[in-house]
Amino acid sequence: MPRINASELRNVDLNLLLVFATMMEEGTVTGTAARLYLTQPAISASLSRLREVVGEDLFVRAGRGLAPTPRAHALFAEVRAGLHAMERGLFERTSFEPTASSRVFRVGLPDDLELLLVPALAAALAKEAPRVRLVVRPIDFRTALGELEKESVELVVSVLDEVPEHVAVRTFAGRGFVCLFDPRLVRLGQRPTLEEYLAARHVVVSYNGDLAGIVEDVLGRSGVRRDVALSLPRFASIPAVLASAPLVATVPRALAERLAHANGLGVAQLPLALPDYALQMAWHRATDADPGLAWLRERIAAVLPAASASEGPGAARKQRRTHPRRSSK
Repeated sequence: MPRINASELRNVDLNLLLVFATMMEEGTVTGTAARLYLTQPAISASLSRLREVVGEDLFVRAGRGLAPTPRAHALFAEVRAGLHAMERGLFERTSFEPTASSRVFRVGLPDDLELLLVPALAAALAKEAPRVRLVVRPIDFRTALGELEKESVELVVSVLDEVPEHVAVRTFAGRGFVCLFDPRLVRLGQRPTLEEYLAARHVVVSYNGDLAGIVEDVLGRSGVRRDVALSLPRFASIPAVLASAPLVATVPRALAERLAHANGLGVAQLPLALPDYALQMAWHRATDADPGLAWLRERIAAVLPAASASEGPGAARKQRRTHPRRSSK
């Protein structure tokens, strides 16, 4: 589509086009003036100014009235279409019909939330919006806002740090941690002691590519360390690893329950206190009124933990931070 010629159009008063289009519909200066609540001299002056812009006559005398020229008829076809388009764009509210829409949504999710949310979200879309398509892009707490700023995604769900004012945030309840293991390979029980927990070997998920997680942040204050045998870049590998080696993973409770149910793994309470952390769903405030994205945000919220009351620009600043440099556990 060609670009708008701003240098030529910026000096054109768009009200002249409205007067012209109304004159074409009414057929008389009197009728045009009455419809636009203007005086007849004002209508005549506007038509005279538009003639100067166009460079030729648009109306000629015909008896006691004015008749449009061929140039006026040709111009009217273009102006009428343009004014109707402007009217729709300015005053008609867009709508979103899930059952009829074939829209493509792009969402940024970290690995653990992809495993936790996408199956339920896919089921909801299949039921409510069978033609809607979803693109999930990988993010983590370090890259989420960058992907949103690049507009490679329309919204993100993650743990977020400082959020700019032009980004809206909806915050969800904090999530606790539990131990995940294969009971055929690890004897841990449902309520292990700290000594039993530390005696096991562990697997962590680290976006930093190291052997530490939030547990190390907490234990490090007392000089105690656990035995981390394996560091992974994502959560998806954990079930296969736990089924193959006598290791323990410390993961968010909701994800642990999902993985345990699907893979026959055991879940145990964590014998140390880790600070809860909240999840944020974030999007550009410019898309607040987008009915499709509003619908999608509600579907995502429905499969996330219970939402807190915190919503608005910069809300993530008020949340307690537990792992600004860690990914997991």
